[in-house]
Amino acid sequence: MLSKPLHSSGHFLLSDLGLYWQQERPVASVMIADSERLLQSVGDGPLQSIDVARNPVVLTFSESFLSIFEGDEARLREHFEVSFQPGEEPGRWQISLQPVDYPLAEAIESISIDGREYIETLTVTSRSSEITTISFSDLQTEPGELTEHEIQLYAR
Repeated sequence: MLSKPLHSSGHFLLSDLGLYWQQERPVASVMIADSERLLQSVGDGPLQSIDVARNPVVLTFSESFLSIFEGDEARLREHFEVSFQPGEEPGRWQISLQPVDYPLAEAIESISIDGREYIETLTVTSRSSEITTISFSDLQTEPGELTEHEIQLYAR
């Protein structure tokens, strides 16, 4: 839909509490997702709950997105044909996900994930051929526990 790529940047936090995603540019936004809820705010607006029961694509995509980062292969196989391949460079790998059931198969053509030790790039291709690529950089796995501030981010 866009004639030029849209570049955004922000921070992404994944823990046992779920996903906290703060986009800083070009538009500030926050998304919080866990197994029970999906919250989103844009700009200075309040966090709003997205009714996932009325949006099965959003619910399934959110669950799948969490499964990708949690490495939950069994849950991914419920909705995708999963293919693992070594990458072109030593130590690299690629995982291809092809949706196999409704509602994902109606909206998504494929998801491609690649990396080394951790996921570095996640690319979603929609049925309408729109491509969204998320590149992860400056990955940190330490400290292994959340700070009090990070815990409060999820508590909103």
